[in-house]
Amino acid sequence: MNHLKVGILHAPNTLNYGSMILCENAIHYLSKFIPNLSFIVLSNFVEETQTRLRNATGYDNIEVRPHIIPSQNKIIPNRLSFLLDKSVFRHRNLIKLLNDCNVIIVLGGDDISEYYGVLKLLDILFRLRILKKAGKKIYLLGQSIGPFFSWRKPLAKNVLSKMNKIYHRGLKSYDYITNGLKVKNNSFFSSDLAFLDLARQNDTYNIEKYNIIANRYITFVPSGQWWQYNDNYEKYFEGLTAVTMYLVKKCEEIERKLVLLPHVLRWTDDSKIVKDIMSKLGHNGIIGIDDVLLPFQVRAILGSSYFVVTQRMHGAISSLQKGVPALSLSYSVKFSEVIGNYLGFPELVVDINRSNFKEDIRKVFSATDLVLQDIAKLKERIEKAVSKAKNDAMVQIEDLAKDMLN
Repeated sequence: MNHLKVGILHAPNTLNYGSMILCENAIHYLSKFIPNLSFIVLSNFVEETQTRLRNATGYDNIEVRPHIIPSQNKIIPNRLSFLLDKSVFRHRNLIKLLNDCNVIIVLGGDDISEYYGVLKLLDILFRLRILKKAGKKIYLLGQSIGPFFSWRKPLAKNVLSKMNKIYHRGLKSYDYITNGLKVKNNSFFSSDLAFLDLARQNDTYNIEKYNIIANRYITFVPSGQWWQYNDNYEKYFEGLTAVTMYLVKKCEEIERKLVLLPHVLRWTDDSKIVKDIMSKLGHNGIIGIDDVLLPFQVRAILGSSYFVVTQRMHGAISSLQKGVPALSLSYSVKFSEVIGNYLGFPELVVDINRSNFKEDIRKVFSATDLVLQDIAKLKERIEKAVSKAKNDAMVQIEDLAKDMLN
């Protein structure tokens, strides 16, 4: 068959371990199904992204290109030129960057929603529209889409109806697009790609260098995206401190340590929260991890935990994928959709609302108690649920591979 180039969008930051997992799994599994395949990933951290993705997958068929093409105009000052390329000419540049790609894959998450602002949503929709006009096949993988409001609804409907296929990672998203927006015939129910094993998942990673032993610690994954939970950072940090102290208490009761593990290290930096918590509470029973890791190493730490509490959904998925109960502190419908509804574990999701932050934080304590009391039965249920999720994710890859070749 002819060589096929695939552009991958929504994986600009491999220091977001969740984003990187989706990217490396798409590359890893599609490469198994289709020979003579290569991938173009867009990121402004070109060398870092290419090195990390090749290291994680073992494939050298990955090229990373910058999001912004440096202007060749020597008359305009560099700073103004950069701003023009980033704003006015960004969609024109996108076509140039992906001109040699027959297929575009947009990785999942909840980016195609209004959770992160109307401007970001509009930018995504315009990008999809302009790429489709350029004749690209476009596939949306592992998505939680919507909700949309007001005049954005007809715009989203128009753009999404033109996508080749949309693979949803939950029934809410599927139902919202097919019945809510009335976009028919291109939606398919699937699951999150992170449920699949990573390429290097069976590689040994020495967690004992952190002075921890498998099954002898609880892991807390805090989020630097504090504004999703509270309008005030100090109040947010106070809530996270309370959660940490409660987990320390639980660890002392069952003779375990507490590990603080960042899951995003750029833009919304979880490591800053970890450092702040360590500065305030750090003692012999708390271990803060600040190494820059590959996803299989992160998964090794999460998967060797006794129990996980997390504000990052892919931190939860990696834990569950390894059979470890993970309690999610949710700011978005994606948690209840993927973990509560799809997997069937509503007891592993605690909704945290800005307007009721302090009271909702207290719910984390009682939810933690319930999980720890029922941990053996939970593990049995998790194994069955994750087996189904893996199968659904693989069906998604197989279907995508077949459609790409048509």
